[in-house]
Amino acid sequence: MIVPLTTTVTRTDAGVSGEITFRLFNNGELRMNQQYGSDSTKNVCAYLGSYSDSSSEALSGGIDNVNNVYRATISNVNSSNNSIQIVWWEGDKNGRILDSAIVPVIVSGASGAQSLDQSVTRIWDYDENTQYYDGTTAVDGVTYLDIVQYEGCYYKCVRPVKGTAPTDSEGNINTDWSRFAIASDSAFNTLLAQNAYIKNLTTKQLVVTNNDNTVVGGMTSGKAINTTLEGGDTFAKTAEQVGDVRIWAGELDNSGNLSTAPFTVTNDGSINATKGKIGPVNITTDNLVYSSGNTNSAFGSYGFYH
Repeated sequence: MIVPLTTTVTRTDAGVSGEITFRLFNNGELRMNQQYGSDSTKNVCAYLGSYSDSSSEALSGGIDNVNNVYRATISNVNSSNNSIQIVWWEGDKNGRILDSAIVPVIVSGASGAQSLDQSVTRIWDYDENTQYYDGTTAVDGVTYLDIVQYEGCYYKCVRPVKGTAPTDSEGNINTDWSRFAIASDSAFNTLLAQNAYIKNLTTKQLVVTNNDNTVVGGMTSGKAINTTLEGGDTFAKTAEQVGDVRIWAGELDNSGNLSTAPFTVTNDGSINATKGKIGPVNITTDNLVYSSGNTNSAFGSYGFYH
């Protein structure tokens, strides 16, 4: 299993630059004896883009024995790729893929449409006529990571493929796919995953953070929540409150009070928004403004005016 730790890869006018650190685990044990590099004798490498694309850029790096992590770096590479793929082979790059992970490139100072930071995970029953993606290729502006069920097992697409089944006639795993370990029932105190698809999710709390782990939104069923993580790690701003906010969006103030978010929905369905637009009506801090053609009307603290 590839577990990304930190990501500081951004795109600016100068190109794509930054660093990724990650660890490798096999059956729950930290693996430090893997060889990192871009030549065919190595079995761990990171690529700007998909490793199966001949135009992708292999990142430099290696093993940091001080902190027991793998490190991949890139400096001012001119590329339109929006993701980095870390690939872990068995043996060397002629072997089967043990795992792969997709990490997004952050666009610094970008303007225009907002896009998803991570690929969207989809699960299918395998169909030879369907095109499958590995999380590095954008389709109508969205990248997809496809997982298929085939002959009783689940397989993750590790490079774009169509018409090649996860296994051949002798049961060998084809190089376009990576097989999942299957457990019918499992219980965890802490579960760490780079990507997840959960068909039926029941939870008491869902917290959304940005790339520097600042709380920027979420949902809660309780009257007090605490985002302190095990091991002493905490989000940049905690999310603690005694109240009835159920949904919030936007950063909190330094007190961590959920009601300070710019958008909230409370237990009774009340909505609080500091700005917005509903049809032709614009919401501002002080007024509701109706605009249609050359007609503008407003209602605020000083009453109605036209």
